[in-house]
Amino acid sequence: MAADGMDGLRRWRDQAEEVGEELVDDRSSGEGDGDAGTPEPESRLPSGCPVVPLGVHGDMIFYLDELRQLRDLKAEKHSRLNVQMLFGRQSDLLYAFWPRKAQNKTTGEWETTGWRPELAAETLMAAAADKGVWSPQDRVRGAGAWIGQDGELVWHCGTAVLIMPTDRKVSMRIEEPGVVGELVYPAGPAIPRPHPEAQPAAERGPAQKLLDHLETWSWRRGDVDAHLMLGWIGAGMLGGALKWRPVAWITGGRGTGKSSLQDVIRWLMGSAGLLQSADPTPAGIRQTLRYDSLPVAIDEAEPGDDSNATMAGLVKLARIAASGGNAHRGGADHQANTFTLRSCLLFSSILIPPLLPQDRSRMAILELDELPKGATPPPMTEREIGELGRKLRRRLVDQWPRFAATLDAYRQAMREGGHSARGQDVFGTLLAVSDLLLYDVVPDEGGLKAWAAKLSAATLAELEGDVTDEAACLNHLLSTVWEAPHDRRRMTLGRWVGVAVGRITGDANEDTARKLLMEAGIKIHEQGGEAWLAVANMHRGLSRIYDSTQWAGRPGAQGGWVQALRRLPHKVYDKTMWFGVAARATLIPIYLCLPDGGSRPPNGPTSAGEAGDPLDHAVPSAPASPAGGASASSDRLL
Repeated sequence: MAADGMDGLRRWRDQAEEVGEELVDDRSSGEGDGDAGTPEPESRLPSGCPVVPLGVHGDMIFYLDELRQLRDLKAEKHSRLNVQMLFGRQSDLLYAFWPRKAQNKTTGEWETTGWRPELAAETLMAAAADKGVWSPQDRVRGAGAWIGQDGELVWHCGTAVLIMPTDRKVSMRIEEPGVVGELVYPAGPAIPRPHPEAQPAAERGPAQKLLDHLETWSWRRGDVDAHLMLGWIGAGMLGGALKWRPVAWITGGRGTGKSSLQDVIRWLMGSAGLLQSADPTPAGIRQTLRYDSLPVAIDEAEPGDDSNATMAGLVKLARIAASGGNAHRGGADHQANTFTLRSCLLFSSILIPPLLPQDRSRMAILELDELPKGATPPPMTEREIGELGRKLRRRLVDQWPRFAATLDAYRQAMREGGHSARGQDVFGTLLAVSDLLLYDVVPDEGGLKAWAAKLSAATLAELEGDVTDEAACLNHLLSTVWEAPHDRRRMTLGRWVGVAVGRITGDANEDTARKLLMEAGIKIHEQGGEAWLAVANMHRGLSRIYDSTQWAGRPGAQGGWVQALRRLPHKVYDKTMWFGVAARATLIPIYLCLPDGGSRPPNGPTSAGEAGDPLDHAVPSAPASPAGGASASSDRLL
């Protein structure tokens, strides 16, 4: 125990003995022949103290205040007003616990004239120190749904914590916000609770009623998009309970009903159950959510010169939240802040800003067409939709025990539909949550095959342009326009490669093309009866080509393109090669750079230390183009 804390307690005891009052917190000081030693932590604070110390981390001390909100105070911030704030509605207890006494000169009685903030602060800090080192990281769970330590579904409704065991025979229990087991569920604004009565499935259920309402919008993929939208609404409610939180993007022209749909989502979630904004920043979302797992809806997420950087940050935030990550940011006081991101994000806009393939493949893109003239959704008030939201929550609570099996079934269906693991996460989760809302049993084989066909990976707009990083890197190189200095002729490097190997004639001669390629840091290399595209590991021309991309280089260092290209079948050339300057190079088989694949070895080229891989699965052959031009060379990798 800290010396100043013990001194404060001794002064407190001495004062109480002087005025003839008993200490509420009576214990041995460690002196004499009593029970010497450190006192028990639970006896540090007076009985009935509403403030709960959680522990200490560095110079920060953590409490649950009288309202069970999470508070953090530095030692020097334990002022009179801050301590009074901790006691909230029960601040009158401060006068009983740490009274300031004065003797009435007339009667001789000792009377309470106030309370002693310095003594209250000493006791609170000492009680927090008793709890040891504690950090809110992964220990605090705000409003929203979570998975408990025993696999149960936990729904933190702000003013109550509902715990639903996985065993349906065990009834739900309700806890007050605060410490529950080893975790802290701080109090917050009330969000809608699940409906008290069990809800039916199928046609008589609340999910079918909502689905019918959603189908009044003109979805590009009809009932498929309506089901995915229903799945996102349920996933947004479940938030932190999901292993993967799918991202959705609603897009459509003016008058397609995007804003009306955002209104419906807000009413379903409740005003305190959704973070909705038309002009957010990543920092604003992080700081508002803090420890919550509530869904986030971003309207009017339009691309533009002044907004692309912000939108890129929001998309990155959605990517982190989808897999469930922690964002770490430095503060103005040189203290790091950690944000736990466990929310489903929804965007809506007329146009979708430029997205990297890895971001586009992590979301469901739901396109809206113009509403038919005179079309109006069934009349539903905000109150009715809000009540529907509570009923949907009850469906999720009751059907949660079968979620794992349902998700596995839909993931397998998406796998059979050609989806990668990421596509299985996104569409499998959306369909599984939609299934919980609509039905009572795991789907049968026929229903799963139908969904695999409807969401076949080969037909989805979400996966257009979804190529591997290495293929995108080579495609960027070959589609770069390069000008011949002698006649100002401009062609893509892919076309210049075709000229250099004699596959494209009439544009220039082979020698001219080969000299031009060297200026860009690439050249044609024959070895072992095979042709290769040699790409320099360090070259100013390539640095210029890859500038402002994820494959960029820096002066005096190996370019970032090297690592990406070496994921293709390749050879590492162990000698220096001449590119106008001497440089080591990576050799890429020429068939990957030509529109019809060129003269391709039957088993693919061998690479140093690696088995050959013709990349049939990742880089399908494109039909030969009569002109053999740049677009064909570029399409070769798409």
